[in-house]
Amino acid sequence: MTVATYPRRDFSTCPHDCPSTCALEVEVLDADTIGRVIGARDNSYTAGVICAKVARYAERIHHPERLGQPCTKTDTPLRYPGGSRGPRTTIRDVLSVPPRRRALHPPSLPPAASPPPEAIGVS
Repeated sequence: MTVATYPRRDFSTCPHDCPSTCALEVEVLDADTIGRVIGARDNSYTAGVICAKVARYAERIHHPERLGQPCTKTDTPLRYPGGSRGPRTTIRDVLSVPPRRRALHPPSLPPAASPPPEAIGVS
């Protein structure tokens, strides 16, 4: 059995859906925490550099206001400055809502003009 040592640098690929398919080096601080994310130095495309979105990945992943589980929409938008989160729910409950009644709202986008009352917010 191998014991993991920290901090360490692991290799990964970019999770974004873009044509660049960047190779990454990720600083792993402990079993649940990542640090800096940079472009893989040995990759000819990234050569140690990565886009700003991915460079700040650890900030978003470990942000204290990041949703960790689904919430249902109440009378206020989900995850907006000054707004409150709706009641927490489970994935099983989310999937029980008919697809036409689901509305997924990424935190950076405004909600639809009139989302259904069962709208679900996920991170």
